[in-house]
Amino acid sequence: MRNDVRDLHLVLEAKVKLIALESWDEVRVLETLTQLAIQRALPMYVWSISQGLNSLDFFELEKTETTDPALALRQVLAAKGQGLYVFCDLHPFLEDNPLVIRLLKEIAMATEQDKPTIILVSHQLSLPVEVQRFSARLSLALPSEEELHGIVREEALRWSRLNQGTRVKTDQHTLSQVVSNLQGMNHADARMLARRLICDDGAITQEDVPELNKAKFALLNLDGVLTYEADVARFAEVGGLANLKRWLGQRRTAFLRNSGTDLPKGVLLVGVQGSGKSLAAKAVAGLWGLPLLRLDFGSLYTYCCHGSKEHQIRRWLRERIAYVDSMMGYYTSQEDQVTIRMNKTGYVEFEITPYIPLYLTVKWSNATGGTQTFRVGRGETKKFYYTSTTSTDQEILIPYASQIKKLDNLSNLNPSSCILSNATKLTNVEIHSTELYNINVTNNKYLRRVDLKDCTALGTVTATGSSLNLSNCKYLRYCNVYNTALTEVQLNTSGGSLIEIYYPKTIQNVQLIKQRLLETVGLPYGSGGAEIPTSLYNIDIEECPSIKKLNTSTDNSINNTFASMVY
Repeated sequence: MRNDVRDLHLVLEAKVKLIALESWDEVRVLETLTQLAIQRALPMYVWSISQGLNSLDFFELEKTETTDPALALRQVLAAKGQGLYVFCDLHPFLEDNPLVIRLLKEIAMATEQDKPTIILVSHQLSLPVEVQRFSARLSLALPSEEELHGIVREEALRWSRLNQGTRVKTDQHTLSQVVSNLQGMNHADARMLARRLICDDGAITQEDVPELNKAKFALLNLDGVLTYEADVARFAEVGGLANLKRWLGQRRTAFLRNSGTDLPKGVLLVGVQGSGKSLAAKAVAGLWGLPLLRLDFGSLYTYCCHGSKEHQIRRWLRERIAYVDSMMGYYTSQEDQVTIRMNKTGYVEFEITPYIPLYLTVKWSNATGGTQTFRVGRGETKKFYYTSTTSTDQEILIPYASQIKKLDNLSNLNPSSCILSNATKLTNVEIHSTELYNINVTNNKYLRRVDLKDCTALGTVTATGSSLNLSNCKYLRYCNVYNTALTEVQLNTSGGSLIEIYYPKTIQNVQLIKQRLLETVGLPYGSGGAEIPTSLYNIDIEECPSIKKLNTSTDNSINNTFASMVY
């Protein structure tokens, strides 16, 4: 028999700092965790959105407002010493809350022995991919057959005490059936169902078994993949199939026994439509007194491959509305468009890749008839082209910015300004233009790569500033602003996924905090140190344990040290 406390002991001994515990029975989970905390002499704290973070024992907790999950997680992160921090129903904040996800990851990645352990408790937990590899997933053991007998007996005694000692009426066969059908339920649900059976009429009879199964599978909430068939049949209603009826009578014991070797796995019924297969299956369930479940393979395929029905409907409606709007030319506001200033004559082209099917339009605003519209499929890359007669400051407008995944070959436009912040799902920005003095990617949190190398005018115009703001780009892995005039690159100070970054000679401030994957800090060095950034006055590098290179020198004795560089 499984021991829940022992299982949790083993996980803690393995130094796992993030545990996901799925259960509908929150009360029993907290009781089990309290036992664990007592046995290991650990302080235990419980968080909920209604109560905040509270201690369950004599250990004092700093009195602060902690109903906000981020504030509570910051307190856990700053805690000294071992302890159990139980977060109940944190799952709504794990879907699209980068701060909460990052704080969880930092707690989970802690390697020090005296750091706290966080336990997430909910009926269903889907951990973000960022933290899955650092976590352990557990569930409490379901009650055994003996425990289920005990639960039914306890509820019978309780009913008897409330009814002047009247005994609950049942028989051993029906009681065994009820216990068998309670299997698969947790302790709380099994107790609730047993209480419901008894309180109705003070008896447990054969008429209660179908109602028990119906209530049981309603609690399991099978999302339409498995459905419980309440109306079973009798073999008296089935015509023919004499061999099947005789065989089922002979094999009944083999199917219904709970132990032994070579147990039968099921019955395969094959026949043309209308031959009575479904009715025979219902009759088998009725004959043996077993619940009958129907597995819908169509729903199973849809759920596994495309997600829940509600999610599919919402996504389908959003995409179709956007598609019809684009087809009819109902463009959205300026808050949902990309604006580019082009500086080139002659033939120009660039490419767009959308997330969803759209009629994509590009407006070459300074030209007569300079509008192109193409139908573009989901994930399809489409080339837009134009012959330009004006060499300076041609405005290019692209609506439906929020549905754009990629904008490729922008360097061919020789742009001076690119306002890309409305393309919030853009994954890549690569521009090499000596005219570019302004670029805005402040809202592009899904950017993986930013390459602005050789954009020499970037940072030279006072109105647009000399700082590149990438603080919301939490998934950024590569950044190259070498040979620009920027003095600062602002990154997320809560951490990120950066692996490589290359700075210009004009850089004045370098701040790299909690970039745990960062390997290369490309401070320019040049031949014999000719490109050393002499204006650099501040370097702040914290919690970046993977750094291998600190500058672009090819000499290994130089590129891993600051010693030879005068800032």
